[in-house]
Amino acid sequence: MGFSQGASMASLLQLLLERPHLSPIMNGISHSPFKFSIIVSGFEPRDPQKLAWYTNSYPVLQPPVQEQQPDAQPDVESSANGQSSEFIHGVQGPSMHVIGRNDVIITPEQSDILLKHYSFKTPTVFYHDGGHYLPSNAASRQAYKAFVQSFQP
Repeated sequence: MGFSQGASMASLLQLLLERPHLSPIMNGISHSPFKFSIIVSGFEPRDPQKLAWYTNSYPVLQPPVQEQQPDAQPDVESSANGQSSEFIHGVQGPSMHVIGRNDVIITPEQSDILLKHYSFKTPTVFYHDGGHYLPSNAASRQAYKAFVQSFQP
């Protein structure tokens, strides 16, 4: 879970745990991908290299380690020459994006760009009428609870 700048970091970390070969700092790190992430008031990274990590397609190097929901399939495309090579792009793991309609620090449009440009495969989007904070009213708590409980056996 991440809020604002931490939300952008959480989305990067989610991507790097799915594809550690993208960054040398992940060399030798053995960690399973996140089961899910919660991104609150997130925005896209400004570094062009990190933007490319989200938007480029990469060869599938090994079978995914994470457990998938029965209906979820990786966002995979075949190579142009028709061979069996597969490429993957976007963030494959489930995510919840909490976006404040009246956020003047990280505008809803900025959060929408993160959501759309980075091809989150199975996003749950929760808009609230507030600003730059994590709402804690009953409806919000119920939405968070339902999202997290969907990953329990």
